[in-house]
Amino acid sequence: MNTLAQVNNSLRSCWGTIDQGVLVGVLAGAVLPLCFYLVLGLILRRRRRCRGVRIPGEGGVLFVSVAAVREFVRRLVHEFDDAAFHALELERRGPGYVFNVSIDVAPAADMVALRTQINEHLREEAARRMGLVGTVLEVNVVIHRLLANERKWRRQRGEPAAATEGDEASQSVEGR
Repeated sequence: MNTLAQVNNSLRSCWGTIDQGVLVGVLAGAVLPLCFYLVLGLILRRRRRCRGVRIPGEGGVLFVSVAAVREFVRRLVHEFDDAAFHALELERRGPGYVFNVSIDVAPAADMVALRTQINEHLREEAARRMGLVGTVLEVNVVIHRLLANERKWRRQRGEPAAATEGDEASQSVEGR
């Protein structure tokens, strides 16, 4: 009887070890591919972003940093009354570039028309002023924020606030 108890105990301990091994195997099989996918995704994402724009020309290459391109795009977007520049992400895809332009828009803005205008204007000016002829593959316009309050919109654009009726009355009393 003592031998049967020993066999029973060793089978139970063996079964517990096998059970734990299967659990560890299943978890490793699920977690390792996920970690591999995340690391690979970060590497590929980092590789797509670029530090600037390379423009080949006679006798050498002109390199325009992403900070300079950001300021270029900021000034282009500032020309539109209904848009304020928020951010720029520049990606390199093969021989060309993708501009992801994030903007804030005015309360009454026509977003579809604004996107089309920014897209066309950015492509034209990039070709004319930077020499990016045919290398701007995409211009993606991202609406970051829609400022519903006209006062907030004017403040963001750096414009003076419009006078309200109460302000006009106080100014006319002070002017007397």
